[in-house]
Amino acid sequence: MKKLLLSGVLAIGCWQAQAQETNTDILSSKRTLPNAKLVLYASPLHVTEENIGVSAGAELFMDKKGIVSVVLPISYAFHTSNGSYSTMGYNYQTPYYPNSQSMTYNGKGMFYVYPGFKIYPNGANKKVSYAAGANVVLGIGSADKVTTQFRIDSSFSGGQILYSQVPIDQRTDAVNHLKLGVIITNSLNLRPTQHLYMGIDFGIGYSYLDNWGGSNLGTDVMLQLGAKFGYVR
Repeated sequence: MKKLLLSGVLAIGCWQAQAQETNTDILSSKRTLPNAKLVLYASPLHVTEENIGVSAGAELFMDKKGIVSVVLPISYAFHTSNGSYSTMGYNYQTPYYPNSQSMTYNGKGMFYVYPGFKIYPNGANKKVSYAAGANVVLGIGSADKVTTQFRIDSSFSGGQILYSQVPIDQRTDAVNHLKLGVIITNSLNLRPTQHLYMGIDFGIGYSYLDNWGGSNLGTDVMLQLGAKFGYVR
């Protein structure tokens, strides 16, 4: 009888150990996924400092654990009439009656390339992972440069001299728009299945070159935000 009870206890213990090991394997499989080599993705809604647009890209992993990857996103920001920059210059004919001119740049769309890298502290082969990285940003587009010439008129009223601007000439020229800068990117990455990818990227940085038709307007804040959907190989 004692031998029978002992055999029963050992059998139950072995069954519990095997069940615990099976449950551990199931939980582990929920946390990890097969190694990712390449991710191809697209974003139907991508936001930059210029305007709303679309984007697509590729991410190539450099190791089996998915710690380091090289990324090559591209995007296009649509035309916006609000994307303008104005500057005022003066051409003094006399000390008191100068002529002036206003230059306004209206962006007509922007194409971006973001080569860079990402680092996953805990690896990318999981259903949920976080990554941070850096990207060099190259933006190429076009704009309309509107130059308006003004004449400064003066009048005397109420014992005071009043000045007013009177437009005398206006012309529009097509110019190129070139941007170059660096952004720091943070991303939340989801892999619901082995081959399905979803993610959100947010990047912020500064431009070192913001050239409108040969005129460098200096440093500008650069942004990129997008929701991505793709395929994992």
